[in-house]
Amino acid sequence: MSKVQVASEDGVEPAQLGDYDFVKRFHNRILVRLKGVNEFGQVVPRMPPPPAPAFADDKIALFEKWIAEGMAEGTKTEVV
Repeated sequence: MSKVQVASEDGVEPAQLGDYDFVKRFHNRILVRLKGVNEFGQVVPRMPPPPAPAFADDKIALFEKWIAEGMAEGTKTEVV
């Protein structure tokens, strides 16, 4: 897996998608990359990058629901 980095006000830092605080902080950027389209309708590189399959629409919808419901921290479970 390639190392993904995220630009922040503190500079560039490695993506830590297994870290709740990181995902909560960068949820908008993550969502754009999962969809592969930004808020202006422009195509952006999606996450995960090819050749990995794109996230299914239902998984993206679940992430959007989590955001809409306040991004509550849950229990750690196996990623599906």
